[in-house]
Amino acid sequence: MAKAQPKFNATDILELLAVKHSKDVFVPECKDGPTHYSSHMRMDAWAMNRSWAHPVATGYEIKVSRADFLHDNKWPAYLALCNQFYFVAPPNVIDPSELSADAGLMVVAGSRLLTKKKAPHRAIQLPEELYRYILMCRVAITKDRWNMDEEDRNVYWRKFVERRVEDRALGYEVSRAIVERVAHVETENKRLARLMQGYDDVRGFLTRNGFSTDYAPSFWQLEERIAEQEKLFPKEMLWSLERLHKDLGDALKQIEMKDKKQEQAA
Repeated sequence: MAKAQPKFNATDILELLAVKHSKDVFVPECKDGPTHYSSHMRMDAWAMNRSWAHPVATGYEIKVSRADFLHDNKWPAYLALCNQFYFVAPPNVIDPSELSADAGLMVVAGSRLLTKKKAPHRAIQLPEELYRYILMCRVAITKDRWNMDEEDRNVYWRKFVERRVEDRALGYEVSRAIVERVAHVETENKRLARLMQGYDDVRGFLTRNGFSTDYAPSFWQLEERIAEQEKLFPKEMLWSLERLHKDLGDALKQIEMKDKKQEQAA
């Protein structure tokens, strides 16, 4: 048994067109002039991409039944209002072979519109009356600060100043945090550089006195060997080793803590 096709009404299809042209100029129920004129045309939807160099106006006629499509003889007049024209319908309402060369076809497929026949692009001059209708009857002009009354203008500028103060305070806090972080990193780098220099000094001393540095002996092994050859070492070397051992241990702990924090943040 064939699976029943979901039913779509004109409003459903109009919403899909609105989503498709969410970044374009989109006018549902678009006319070519004011309603009080005795003769005017009305498309189910009209859209234009936001492009100064290559604007394309697309007209749409929605058909939800075969009868509606077969009895429509007014659609050719819409060609003068758009560069490309499409019928939009649920599946199995219109066959692409039924359309003339001037019209394209989009079919509803779930939450999308699929192009079954691409409409040709016609390089035409759109009528001025169409633009006038869209501009005067369908576009909401937002109130700007120059056309406000005194009270609204005062509120606007008060909020403007408040935003500037908040932005300046935020910028100051971010800058201070960056400076503090950079200073901390520089201090840490200098401290680690001193530790590494001390490590290199001890490594060089051990090598010069016959100790192998190819493996990592424990601190107590070194201490025992140093005690055996105490005459070869200055008295302050053992203290330096102890301090270096402690500093290296602290540095390793800090590195481990940072690694754990980074893993938790990730």
